[in-house]
Amino acid sequence: MSKLHEEFISVLNEFLELGIKINPNVWFSSEWFCPDHVEGVGVPFYLQSKRLMNYLEKNGVRVEGKTKSERADLFRHEISHVVDNCFGLRRLKKRQKIFGLSSTTYPEFFIPKKNVDKKAQIFHLDDNYWQAHPCEDFAETFSFVVKNWKQRKSFSLNSKVSYCVGLIEKGDVFFKRKKRSLSFEPIDNIIYDNRSLGDFIVQSLSDRANLLNTYNFSDKNSRSIEVKSMKYFKSKSKEPWAVDNLRQLLSFRENYLGQETFVSKKIMKELDLLAEVMKT
Repeated sequence: MSKLHEEFISVLNEFLELGIKINPNVWFSSEWFCPDHVEGVGVPFYLQSKRLMNYLEKNGVRVEGKTKSERADLFRHEISHVVDNCFGLRRLKKRQKIFGLSSTTYPEFFIPKKNVDKKAQIFHLDDNYWQAHPCEDFAETFSFVVKNWKQRKSFSLNSKVSYCVGLIEKGDVFFKRKKRSLSFEPIDNIIYDNRSLGDFIVQSLSDRANLLNTYNFSDKNSRSIEVKSMKYFKSKSKEPWAVDNLRQLLSFRENYLGQETFVSKKIMKELDLLAEVMKT
């Protein structure tokens, strides 16, 4: 058994110990995901090699699950989607009222909302992803509850957390509701992906590259930015998700395309502290 599979089983046992009887399939794909109507999880192929993860990250690809703790959180999140699939939780009226409808369209580009009620925030993968969609909100909340189950009595409960705690404690769903019979078929299995590693890098950055070209990235009235600077900016910025997105673009241009990047004043202002720091 590989270390990665052992990590998956370890997280799965957290759910089994709470009486949530599932047996998801897991396979290598190009990204983390749990398909609808499937009892299974796809994980990125690059998790098999630290050297490959470092190479992809150097070239601007967002590597998710580089550390053991990050992988555990991601496994927990995707298994929560599996739980949603297996027990049809999105059909429950109370779930819909608290989290919203699963039929809501996913945004093409996710930009976190500002000034959100702190009581509604869930800190699991990060402090923003729960906003992306009602199903992601549920998976993040459920993951948070499973991860911190032993500390649940000390939770400052909001309606979302209370609902997930109640689902597990009462057992109305996981003991009395019949588990659905779902497919175990791997979706987008990496063995059928004929792309080269170079193709994967370019396509992974395509959306961000389009976003980059939308702005004025030129050397006129602008400043050059180095990839190594981004770590500092990310730690200081009020919008770390935006800085991280820019860092990936700069890495792609610098390491894969061999191009220096000059960032417009507009970008600098949009990244909060970035404009101020760049002046010093």
